[in-house]
Amino acid sequence: MADSLSDLRAAAKRGNRAVGQKLSKMRRRDQNPVELSGTRYDVSVSASRIDSMSRRQLQTLIQRQNNFRLRSTNFVQLANGQVITGSRFSETRKLHRQYNSIAVRRQQQVENLKPRGGLSIKEAEAAFTPRFRTIGGYNNNALLSPRKLNANEIADMKALSRIERDFRKKLASGYHPKAIKRQRNKSARQMIKETGDSELLKEFDSLTDDQFDLLWNFRSGFAEAVQLRYGIESEANGARWYDDIIEDHTRDARELIAWAKTVPMGNLPQSPKAKRSRR
Repeated sequence: MADSLSDLRAAAKRGNRAVGQKLSKMRRRDQNPVELSGTRYDVSVSASRIDSMSRRQLQTLIQRQNNFRLRSTNFVQLANGQVITGSRFSETRKLHRQYNSIAVRRQQQVENLKPRGGLSIKEAEAAFTPRFRTIGGYNNNALLSPRKLNANEIADMKALSRIERDFRKKLASGYHPKAIKRQRNKSARQMIKETGDSELLKEFDSLTDDQFDLLWNFRSGFAEAVQLRYGIESEANGARWYDDIIEDHTRDARELIAWAKTVPMGNLPQSPKAKRSRR
């Protein structure tokens, strides 16, 4: 026997209370709270509206309430307040997991190495990394560094799409070796060349790509030495009092190049062999 109209109304009101409880929990949760009230995902309705609904409207409402109450039905809120479904954000999370699995594996390959016998790369990373890390990652130079992914730190859907494109690009097969060569030739080498230090340039050119990867993409101190020397010389305008600082950074760079050549090949970071992620 089909439910009577009064039975359907009673069921809809019970469902409405359950929906309200879930909305309240989502609003009060500690991580990624979400305010759904008034959005297109809010299925709650007033009791007076339920009392005026037809049988078909009530059946549709009850079905929507049941779907909303499922554990698998979830939502996240971006920094601008825009709400998206958990299933939509799960696509981003999947890319993030794939990306981080590679980034963490690369980090683990080298984290115990100690450039010139000082801090290990892991210790240096912890010392120089801001406490609150964002989607931008650990190391400004790093091609692949572990990242956090929090929906409420992502500005809007355009920013979310940019993040996904970046993940896909860096997961693509062949991306990493080409990116290292670009870093080496268009960034590091160019800065050294512009300082006019032919001896340092010669030593730099003797590095393999894997040795350069270790020095540039992890917290070895090499990138800082090259970048600081380049920046100081660009601003010095021939001032002699900069000489000692420039000499210190040059010595650091040379010692790190020499150190990288002593690292066994098996301990050097390996380029990821990831397939292009499917959309």
